[in-house]
Amino acid sequence: MGGTGCSTGQILGVFVFHLPPWNGFVPRMWNTMFYHFKTNIPHVFFKNYTFVPSRPVPSRSVPSRPVPSTYQTHPYGSIHGLPCYNQKTPTYMQGLQPSTRRYAHLVSQIITNVNIILQRAPSFNEVMLLGVWGSPFSRVEIALKLKGVKYEYVEEDLPNKTLRLRGVKAESYEEDLQNKSALLLKYNPVHKKVPVLVHNEKPIAESLVIVEYIDETWKHQGSPILPEDPYQRANARFWARFIDEKCKPGIIKAFFEKEERLKAVDEARGLLKLLENELKDNKFFGGETIGFVDIAANLIGHWLKPAQEALELGLLSKEKSPKLWDWCDEFVSVVKETLPSTDNLIGLILSRASST
Repeated sequence: MGGTGCSTGQILGVFVFHLPPWNGFVPRMWNTMFYHFKTNIPHVFFKNYTFVPSRPVPSRSVPSRPVPSTYQTHPYGSIHGLPCYNQKTPTYMQGLQPSTRRYAHLVSQIITNVNIILQRAPSFNEVMLLGVWGSPFSRVEIALKLKGVKYEYVEEDLPNKTLRLRGVKAESYEEDLQNKSALLLKYNPVHKKVPVLVHNEKPIAESLVIVEYIDETWKHQGSPILPEDPYQRANARFWARFIDEKCKPGIIKAFFEKEERLKAVDEARGLLKLLENELKDNKFFGGETIGFVDIAANLIGHWLKPAQEALELGLLSKEKSPKLWDWCDEFVSVVKETLPSTDNLIGLILSRASST
């Protein structure tokens, strides 16, 4: 570059082994580098010239300035919101001319930040979700939406039995679907159930396992689903299992048990009360934002009120369980885009109740 005795290409050549794979990100990296060269190099370099990598830049004298022995903080605090690091001058820079070293520091910082960007967000991901609209295990969609992950949704076929109740086309289904598609058999040959998440042709099954995978894979997007603290993470997993192993079977039994319904309803109320105590004074089980336990409890959050209305049961009431009642409303208000309509749910519940 002008006055340094070293061209821009030579400077970049020093760092070529640091460049990330050529995966489509390099053009954006080059634009970023050009912006910062133009910002940090004295304006006299660019006053009468357009920067073109393939054309030599006219040589001009460079005012002498002290050469930093360490990376200095960027004058604007950061580069595109990424941190600038204070490190010792690398050995491979020490042989460069003083003015060249200044530009070398800048290039190294930019390359470091590009690598951080590549690590933070997986690029060009292919995400597909196999599911069914009426499943109480729509947790995966909630997690994907909260993390802002784009995905393709593939609806699995429900059994052919349909009824028209309350003017709604209702369909009876089991989580273990009768009409299994070739995709479902391919990606979940063990359990043959939905949901299944397929990420870059790699399938993950079981809803809570998938939610954890989403949280870890896109950990730099959105709010964390699982807490960072090991004890809190273990506690969240405990309550999620409590919901799956205790609350869900108890609620379904209360919905569809005919011989000992009153006993089943009392048992379900006791389980819901235990769960409510875990809310304490928080807005959500995850604190001020939806977390792992909230997502696990989506059956209670969205299904419980329509189901007890349709089946004329009193499992949950604002008088006896005010915290859990309010939590249901808060939860639905945040994730309503991923949930089926109340009318469709009522039709589905009545259809299933009539078939048991």
